[in-house]
Amino acid sequence: MEVDEAKQGEYLSEVTLTEDGGVVKKVISAGTGPKPAKNNEVFVHYTGFLEDGSVFDTSIGKDEGFKFIIGAGHVIDGWEIGIMDMQVGEKADLCIKPEYGYGEIGSLPKIPSNANLRFTVELLNTRERRPAKWMMNDEERVKASMKLKEEGGQKFQAKEFAQAEGLYREAISHLDAIQNDNTDSRTLKKTILVNIAVCC
Repeated sequence: MEVDEAKQGEYLSEVTLTEDGGVVKKVISAGTGPKPAKNNEVFVHYTGFLEDGSVFDTSIGKDEGFKFIIGAGHVIDGWEIGIMDMQVGEKADLCIKPEYGYGEIGSLPKIPSNANLRFTVELLNTRERRPAKWMMNDEERVKASMKLKEEGGQKFQAKEFAQAEGLYREAISHLDAIQNDNTDSRTLKKTILVNIAVCC
């Protein structure tokens, strides 16, 4: 698949991830964190390009990026294959042939039939999938909120403010689901709301 001329010579490495060459990863900047495993939640920023270089979709501008679960069938195969080979913090171009993208059907009106695609992807985070809030009891919701607050604090210290705010807001959503509110949960909620305000 062709790459924009501006990208030529800018890659750190290139690896073909499928035997038929249907998915190729070209590393723009290396990561240092773990690689995602099946059933993990992953958070990415991405921009999708057609062969002519035109953008058909992007997550840029959305605070916490795009989230999906590895192996759940929510994204095209080329994404699953490519992102599972990335480390947290890595930025890469995923060059994906139609067999691993949208195939003969495409995704009209944006993606035509048999389209070769390129996605510039940054892997922001990966973690074990959490149980749905509705499956938790109040104690589990509080614990999940505290964990999310802790993760948000780590992102804040790393000056990754958008990701920190996203984690804080997820923590608040767990606290909002509590059936029997108490002083501890209210205090925790106030603390997290202050943290959100600092991120903005």
